[in-house]
Parts: sequence; C-alpha cells; structure tokens
Amino acid sequence: MTVRQVLESGDLKAFRKLLEPDVVWIGVYPRQVCRNRTDVFSMLDAPPTVGRSVAPEVLAERDGMFALAVHPDPPPEWVQDLHQVIVTRGERIVEMRDYGSREEALAAMEATP
Repeated sequence: MTVRQVLESGDLKAFRKLLEPDVVWIGVYPRQVCRNRTDVFSMLDAPPTVGRSVAPEVLAERDGMFALAVHPDPPPEWVQDLHQVIVTRGERIVEMRDYGSREEALAAMEATP
C-alpha cells in the first residue's frame, strides 16, 4: 500500500509500519512533541488515545506532504477539529504536525518550500 492508501484507510497497524525510527510528531500545544517512533507508539498506546478510532480524509497532497482531516472518534478534548500535515520521504513518514483547524493545516503545507 502507498502512504496515501494507508493514511486514508485509518489502519493504525499499517500506519505504524510507515514511521521512520527518527519520526517527529509535533502536537498543537507547546511541549507536545514525540522525537522518535518509540515516543509516537507510546502516545498512540496511552489513554485516552487507545480505543479512539480515526477516519482520515486527505485534503491536499504536494511534494511528499499530506494535509489530513483526522476525524477522531471521540474527538480529543484538547482540540475538537484535529488536522495534521504528514511529511514523507519515499514511502516512509518522517514528520507529523497537528493543527487545530483545516485552514491552519492547509496554510502550513502551502508555506513549506
């Protein structure tokens, strides 16, 4: 499966396999940072994330970047309209950044050279 297919599927097991060992995940708020795959796995396996489903929707794709509406169920308390920009190298995920709105995610992707 391609990165896009995995992202659209919402299959977290397949998603985990695409993460580079040094993947970085930056949350919406300061100090919400994962600096490697182990950190990301810990975040995905921690309450309240465990048990939450996602129905990702790819909003835009450009130069190995994907802007997503995550559509988590239930939505996290800290951000009701979770969006992400996923950065890839080849068929591997190297960076994820969370945003609190569609507009912020799309603007961030467009601002990236």
